[in-house]
Amino acid sequence: MNRSIKDASYRVSIVVPVFNVEKYVIRCLKSIEKQTYKNIEIIVVDDGSTDRSGQLCDEEALIDKRIKIIHQKNQGLSAARNMGLVCSLGEYVCFIDSDDKVADDFVEKLLTTAVISGAEIVQCSIKAFIYESEIVNIKQTDVYNIFSGRDMCINLFKGIIQSSGVVQNKLYKRTLFDDIVFRKGKLHEDEFIVYRLFYKSRNVAVIQSELYYYQSKREDSITHSEYNIRRLDAVMAAEEKCLFFSSEGDKILYDNAVAACCRCILENRKKVKRSSLDNKKIIIRQLRGKFWKYYSVILFSNNINLKRKIGILFLEVKSLF
Repeated sequence: MNRSIKDASYRVSIVVPVFNVEKYVIRCLKSIEKQTYKNIEIIVVDDGSTDRSGQLCDEEALIDKRIKIIHQKNQGLSAARNMGLVCSLGEYVCFIDSDDKVADDFVEKLLTTAVISGAEIVQCSIKAFIYESEIVNIKQTDVYNIFSGRDMCINLFKGIIQSSGVVQNKLYKRTLFDDIVFRKGKLHEDEFIVYRLFYKSRNVAVIQSELYYYQSKREDSITHSEYNIRRLDAVMAAEEKCLFFSSEGDKILYDNAVAACCRCILENRKKVKRSSLDNKKIIIRQLRGKFWKYYSVILFSNNINLKRKIGILFLEVKSLF
């Protein structure tokens, strides 16, 4: 590691939204406190926790003065992240969920890559775990690849680069958020923002090291709860991507966004069909209408290959039975 990079004066703001995670939050904060890169501020936003999470964070702030605690009424994950951004002072910013943890050199490796490559976003790989004992044989490398922000959007829609669609495994130039904020009150909040950040960036660096550790199973996790109407926010986000790239006049990205939107519609329609929602017949009918509106766009697109078109149409036919 180049000493001038490790000891650089860049400040990194680490935003940690907290809500009812008393079992995990200290583990998360300890992993951040142990960062080999020391010029960090740790902005903890307690989003109206009703358990001991807020108290535990206050106690931890007495131990490490780099921790700043903000207590607010419960407004959701996006609002907590936005508050953290407002209070951030760093040239770079990252987001760590309070039930996850990171490698000791998470900030150092991402920041070093950002400075050396000039990338405005640096992304690492994610290691999922249920028990901490599973965090072994971690993949480490200093090799990274550079992509344009536009190419990252294409990769995002095609699912080429793993874990591109989430916010947490990335370091961002703080200025990217000058006119981009998280959508309050939405589930699948990352789907509303990551593509905009990519598209705004000149270059994105992707390193293969597993530096972010994701707690993959919690009983109260939204990803493990019963399907509800708010899950359809994913479809809304997918449609917004189509509108965004249409407004940008980017035909290739628009067509790829439409193809991804069709898949999202079909996946959610299947879940609605299996759910216990009272008005699911109406929702299914609405989703079917959306699908055929968008599929007619990619049917004649030269930017979507035949295999992908057939795959989407096959999912539609399969869902009818």
